[in-house]
Amino acid sequence: MKHRAAIIFFVKSPVAGKVKTRLGREITQTNAVFLYKNFVKDIFSTLGKCDCEIRIYFSPENGRSRIMKLLGEPIAVYPQQGDDLGKKMENALHETFETGFEKAVLIGSDIPDISKDIIISAVDALSAYPAVIGPATDGGYYLIGFTEKAFMPGLFSGIVWSGPEVLSRTTDLFKKNKIDFFMLQALMDIDTLNDLKHFMKKEEQHLKITPYTFNALKKSGLFPARKINGEKEFE
Repeated sequence: MKHRAAIIFFVKSPVAGKVKTRLGREITQTNAVFLYKNFVKDIFSTLGKCDCEIRIYFSPENGRSRIMKLLGEPIAVYPQQGDDLGKKMENALHETFETGFEKAVLIGSDIPDISKDIIISAVDALSAYPAVIGPATDGGYYLIGFTEKAFMPGLFSGIVWSGPEVLSRTTDLFKKNKIDFFMLQALMDIDTLNDLKHFMKKEEQHLKITPYTFNALKKSGLFPARKINGEKEFE
């Protein structure tokens, strides 16, 4: 990679009832925060293989100590600033470009099986495109990135976050502002029990990319293995 690139990693302080609450209503909030911690550890481990500077932005502001304990003294840790997710992302990207980076991609912590190859593809795409986006199957996105010259704060305004039209509204704004963008492959957020069941069925892949999450799920007893027609499935 010829140009300095940063990966911005958005993380929430792992407190029961504050992270993965929708999932927590199905598997208990205690189990949900336990899994979230392992999501974060898997993604952070993947980021460490990408040869980019990692900038961790956490929330809430009093969550620094929990994040530091979870990740083991990461290099750069900053509080998220803003009234909503859009403003927080805007501010994090702005600060990163102000620091001198020419490329920046921002990811969340809901997709533990995001791979090194996908992240590197996103960074490399910014050598040919001014923007990049990774669609999530629920209508949102798991990654967004810009070159310093193409970054437009207005792209984060007027969007209903966590709704089914986040991706389409964002790509419409790209097109309206004549910003060409590269679309990555779609990935699935883990927000529900069904999402977890789907995740557990891809055992071979997850042992390589998400060892923390996969092993945590096996140890949790949430998905006892059973055999149906000679093939192992998870209940």
